[in-house]
Amino acid sequence: MFFDESKYAPDNKVNRAMPVLRGDAIRYGCSHYFLGVTITTDMPDVLEGEYDWYFRYVCLVDPQRILRIAQAAAELNSLRIRLVKAGRTRTDCGALKKKIAWYEAGLLKMRKGQTYFINASSFTNIDILTPEYVRRLLDGALELHDFLKSVVGMRPGLRRDTRFYIAFGERHKYTDGTRYGEPAESCLDLRFLRRGEPIDGGVDFGNQLSLIVGQQDGPLYRLHKNFYELPPGWFRQLADQFLAFFLNHEEKELNLYYDRAGNNFEKQKEDYARKLKQAIEIDGDGNRTGWIVNLMSRKQSNIRQDEEYDFMQELMTGDNDALPTLLIDAVNCRETISSIEKAPAGIRYKGQQKIIYKVKKSEKLEPKKLPMLSTNFSDAFKYLMMRGAWRRAIRGKSGRSRSGPYMPGLDDLTGG
Repeated sequence: MFFDESKYAPDNKVNRAMPVLRGDAIRYGCSHYFLGVTITTDMPDVLEGEYDWYFRYVCLVDPQRILRIAQAAAELNSLRIRLVKAGRTRTDCGALKKKIAWYEAGLLKMRKGQTYFINASSFTNIDILTPEYVRRLLDGALELHDFLKSVVGMRPGLRRDTRFYIAFGERHKYTDGTRYGEPAESCLDLRFLRRGEPIDGGVDFGNQLSLIVGQQDGPLYRLHKNFYELPPGWFRQLADQFLAFFLNHEEKELNLYYDRAGNNFEKQKEDYARKLKQAIEIDGDGNRTGWIVNLMSRKQSNIRQDEEYDFMQELMTGDNDALPTLLIDAVNCRETISSIEKAPAGIRYKGQQKIIYKVKKSEKLEPKKLPMLSTNFSDAFKYLMMRGAWRRAIRGKSGRSRSGPYMPGLDDLTGG
């Protein structure tokens, strides 16, 4: 089966087509192409409505096996060349033919059932395309964002000038939060965590349950670890992740910040905030865990998106001494960083005032794509950072957004 321009093929269409891939195994099964799939396409951009279902084949690649296949194929080609040359001189080729047959049989076995995935850039054809072609694209035909995606073959992020968190950058990340840069297996692996002090948590109660854990570190505020749970997982599963990771944290106190919608049905004792608190304080067997969870958003006012934009500008630029310096563990909060960097900005008008808001359509993606592509974690980040004292610390705390009348590139999002 052949798929071309597969970034335009929806997952459900592909899933319906796959059962068609069948045939006579007795007649054709000896071929390594039997029941094979060949897929070609440009680099997709999921945030622009394109599809990346074929990346699921990456995990099927056995690099060492592919290397051995390439080496065996090169040796077989060399033997075939020798056979052609020997035939011209009428040399006895019996031994050579046996060796070729042995390599052909072995190579066939090696190739069966294997997957080869390559992400190639246009530079592989530079001899044909010429450097002038690439230079022309870079100098004016394509913006850098599109050049990196279409020519270099890099998986796209979001253009910086169309991001909601436009001031977020590399200076807010650190990669030495654990030894050797590997993901932490428990809180004992976090180098900068103060295990004798309480920790904070920011939660978003969406289709994906998102929890980010942070802690003040002098003038710094560090985001140490994030957790998430997808359907059908719920509060019990999220709490179990948290409890297992922070089992050895000495000061078992968690200050929880969340959307005020988490207080709905508080009088009936059915609110989400209470359910998560109980799941952390009492384990699945009904035993107390020793944790105390403080619900910090019981009387929280609504956080407008234009206020969030202003707040994050001051937090991330570092222009307000009343706010801490933000640092995020890029190894253990990978999903949080992706959510922040991929959160797009939009524009709407309130009279003559232009208001910048966060576009949240990515939260409607299929569940498996939510952790890296949705704005869920960015909302958990918002609740964690926009606590009352820090909200009051930003300048211009009035009803109007200070986001300004214009941001480069944002008008393109709305056609304005």
